[in-house]
Amino acid sequence: MIDLDEPARVTYEGPDVLSSALVNAIEREGGRVEWDPPEKRRGGVGPDIAETVLVNLIVWGITKSATAAARAGRDRFRKRYPGAASIEIEGDDDSSS
Repeated sequence: MIDLDEPARVTYEGPDVLSSALVNAIEREGGRVEWDPPEKRRGGVGPDIAETVLVNLIVWGITKSATAAARAGRDRFRKRYPGAASIEIEGDDDSSS
């Protein structure tokens, strides 16, 4: 039985502009994410302006366990943005970048 009541804790370290892409990927994989997005800064254009941020996410399972949704979202993000960020899922051995 899937435990939909136990959240997964995820830590994202990478470009501020991609943090929401991870959230979207997790949500597409059946998770609900609680997080505080990094503050948007004005000015500059392009990848040279991206700031590295550390963002903590709490993932809740909707259609699958929170950990399964977080893993699937992480994998989706890595496929689209290989090497762009470090994503750690608490208690998961395959979490580093």
